[in-house]
Amino acid sequence: MLSVSQEDCGQDSVERRALVVLGMHRSGTSAMTRTLSLLGATLPTRLMVPVKSNNETGFWESQSVVDLNDEILHALDSEWDDVFAGRPREYLSNFDKFFLSRAVELLQSEFGEADFIVLKDPRISVLSAFWDRTLRTAGYCPHYIIMVRNPLEVAESLRARDEFPREKSLLLWSSYMVAMDRDTRGHDRTFVSYDQLMSDWRRVRKRIEADLGMPFPRDTPAASIEVDRHLQQRLRHHRARSSDLFESGEVPEHTKALYGIFSAACDDVDVDQSAVDAIRVELSKLDSLVGPLLADLKGRLQSAAREIADARDAAARNASDRERSEGYLVERATAAEADRDRLAGLVNERENEIAQLRIEMQAQAEVRDQLLSQIGEKELQLVGLQKKLATEIEEKDQMIVEVRQQLGSQLDEKGLQLVGLQDQLAIEVEKKERVIAEMRQQFASQLEDQERTAVTLREELAKMESELHVAQSELGMEKSAAADSQIEFRRREAQLNEEIEQQRVVAAEMHLELEARIDDRFAEIATLTNLLATQETRANQLRDQVRWLREASQVLAQDSMSWKARFRRMLPVAFHRRRQHRLLQQKGLFDREAYLDANPDVAVMGSDPLSHYLAHGIDENRHRV
Repeated sequence: MLSVSQEDCGQDSVERRALVVLGMHRSGTSAMTRTLSLLGATLPTRLMVPVKSNNETGFWESQSVVDLNDEILHALDSEWDDVFAGRPREYLSNFDKFFLSRAVELLQSEFGEADFIVLKDPRISVLSAFWDRTLRTAGYCPHYIIMVRNPLEVAESLRARDEFPREKSLLLWSSYMVAMDRDTRGHDRTFVSYDQLMSDWRRVRKRIEADLGMPFPRDTPAASIEVDRHLQQRLRHHRARSSDLFESGEVPEHTKALYGIFSAACDDVDVDQSAVDAIRVELSKLDSLVGPLLADLKGRLQSAAREIADARDAAARNASDRERSEGYLVERATAAEADRDRLAGLVNERENEIAQLRIEMQAQAEVRDQLLSQIGEKELQLVGLQKKLATEIEEKDQMIVEVRQQLGSQLDEKGLQLVGLQDQLAIEVEKKERVIAEMRQQFASQLEDQERTAVTLREELAKMESELHVAQSELGMEKSAAADSQIEFRRREAQLNEEIEQQRVVAAEMHLELEARIDDRFAEIATLTNLLATQETRANQLRDQVRWLREASQVLAQDSMSWKARFRRMLPVAFHRRRQHRLLQQKGLFDREAYLDANPDVAVMGSDPLSHYLAHGIDENRHRV
């Protein structure tokens, strides 16, 4: 990837630009970032989830960038709310080999090939040198937009969100502003006040475009309407006048001086660098004096700050905390009792369902036995039918043989009759010829008589020939009858074969139907078996949840009944939650860290793990430990 130097940013050939929004927390960085994105700058792909009580319109920053910045600050023995987080980082370059490549890959993952992006996380304000190298290594030319807000408004917002005392917030604001000015000197930058953005953002846009030397990609009426909707005055919850800051005796002089210098910079007045450097030296001396003490007390700083804030309104807060604690315990006890009753009812219902399923399974088993018995009977019937069909086929075959034999004998008889008639005719002809010869010899002299006799003989011969023709006709009729009998035999044989085949098809269909019915019954039995296993598993889960609720309720109830409990009721809700987590973890009933690791959505929402498990995790069957 081509790296961009500071000199290259002044050239017109630079194609990839990054708007980096800097500013102390609660200084309007989110409002500025969203405005720039609506005007055409590309946001990261994985944005931090909005919180209704804290930036309800969105943070518009990458959760991955926030996590990396926290990791870097931790490696430097610092945190985002370290009042000296802006101390010089001469050794920050040593971290490049550990973090630079990761940061470059993170930019590629969040922005892809976008050539005009907006990057924001207030932590970058004290890590500007590192992110400047990262952006240039990734091929971007950075332009810094530094947000300036009245420190009193910032302090009040931090008090409402994090319960920070004003002294800490003012010192933290000064440290951030000094760090931003120091690390962006000599770079392209634009100072913008929160008041300017909320009152006339169009003028702010023109100033940024002039400093960039280019217009925003999305300069349309629709974009203007969206920005107007976003920058609503009702979302500004804390207000303070400049005179309130300068006239206050509780605000350090260096904070007043820095606010005056950077407010003037928002009106294009050059930053008084010598004055800022003098304040930075003053803060460094203060860091040298107080820093070791803060490092030693770092683990208890947040608790001490909360105690100072709580002391200003102790009576009201203690009453409220006590009421919330008692209400919480009563609510949880009531909810636990209701859950126990509900779960007990569910267990009874599931046990009844299991008993009913077992009865149904027994009935199904009886049905299955009946079906198996019916199948056996059908198989015996099928065997008998097959034997009967075989017997009928054998009988039909025997009938066919007998018919063939009968027809053959009839044909033989007719043939013998025909031969006999032919022989008889031949004998008769021979006899007649002998008689004619004898009569010719005997009655030669009597010609007339012989002629009459010859005529008679001829008539008799004609008659005999007629009889011969009749006999031949009768023989033809007998042959035709024999042929018709053979055709009828063949037709009957074909009909019998067709009936046999039909019987076989019916038997096969009955066999297939029986097999299908058997398969359906076995499928029903398998389904019922799986349903029974599922119900038994759910019943076991419900029993385990009931047991856990009883044990957890006993642990919490015993703790609330101790003599120390009435003194602990005056402590904050967070203390009671930590104590509940610790007691349940000691009993092996609930592990807060394991629950958050197994359910990252709970960590993202910021919900209390135990409360989330009681409200949702039980029904969703999430793991407790």
